[in-house]
Amino acid sequence: MRKFIVLLFIAACFFVSCTKVDDNTNNTTYKVGDTGPAGGIIFYDKGEYSDDWRYLEAAPNDLRVINEDPTVDSSIARYTHGTDTFAFGYFKSIKGSNLFINGTDTAIGSGKKNTRRIVEAMGIVAFNTEDSNDVTENYGAKLCDILSHRRGKEEYSDWFLPSKDELDLLYTNLHKNSLGNFTSSLYWSSSEADSASTAYIQDFSNGSQSAEQRKTEGRIRPVRAF
Repeated sequence: MRKFIVLLFIAACFFVSCTKVDDNTNNTTYKVGDTGPAGGIIFYDKGEYSDDWRYLEAAPNDLRVINEDPTVDSSIARYTHGTDTFAFGYFKSIKGSNLFINGTDTAIGSGKKNTRRIVEAMGIVAFNTEDSNDVTENYGAKLCDILSHRRGKEEYSDWFLPSKDELDLLYTNLHKNSLGNFTSSLYWSSSEADSASTAYIQDFSNGSQSAEQRKTEGRIRPVRAF
């Protein structure tokens, strides 16, 4: 009898492991184009969970700043009049020379890490231009990092600025299929280019990516991984 119980327990464990659905918390699976948990849109599925995520979800709208608060909720008052373009921002040494953030990447799955490293390096403000001491609190990575978006009873605060390759997925999988409420504008990635003065941006009018001066004004589409 005891042997039978042990075998039954092993069989039950095997059944659970074989029938578990890859998901975040509620056995829900998604495909590209579906509405995600935060009310945005799924733009990538890597096929299985690893490193605590499987899906990438784009925020429902471009980020705007209203009364110093970032939002992606187009239903709130004054959304259409909020600030909608931002600089990547410069990181400088005490002597004023421009520096690399160090460690930013272009690959799918690196946007969250990139955003964290940028914010840890720049802090509260980033420099506006390459050759002056003007600063701004509203730079792309920080705005994504502090964004909080409510859907129903849930509050989502795990947004980040997409990497170069993640940004291209937004263009290819969503914008080219008329999904995601994008505009034919420049959008910033979180990936540095080959100069301390440049980072990668993408033109959503034609899909081209290029290294641009970090003072360039571009739109921001926050994303999250789950």
